[in-house]
Amino acid sequence: MHWTMHGWETRIGHNVDSGTHRYGDEDILGQAAMTDAMIAWTHHSGAVHPLNLSAALSDFSIILGLYQSALGHAVVPMPVEPQANLIDRLRTILQEEGQDST
Repeated sequence: MHWTMHGWETRIGHNVDSGTHRYGDEDILGQAAMTDAMIAWTHHSGAVHPLNLSAALSDFSIILGLYQSALGHAVVPMPVEPQANLIDRLRTILQEEGQDST
C-alpha cells in the first residue's frame, strides 16, 4: 500500500489498483485546527509540545505492539519490548499472504 497527499496505490500479488485524490483539499479544517493548536501552544510557556520525544516514543511503542500482537495473535503488555527481527518477520508474513492471494 502506498499513500501520498495526491493519490494512493495498493498491490496484492500482481493486482495493482491506484487512484488520484487531493487529500489536502479536504483537510482545510484539520490544517486550521493544527495551526490554532500551535499558536495556543506558543502562548503557554509551560506547555509540552504534542510531538515531544516522550509522546513520539510512546506512539512508536504502540505501533510495535500492534505488529507483535498481530504476529503472535496475542495480547502484548505495554510498553512493548519488541521481539528480535520483528519487522523482518512481519514483512515475511505479509509477502507470504500476498503470494497466497494470487
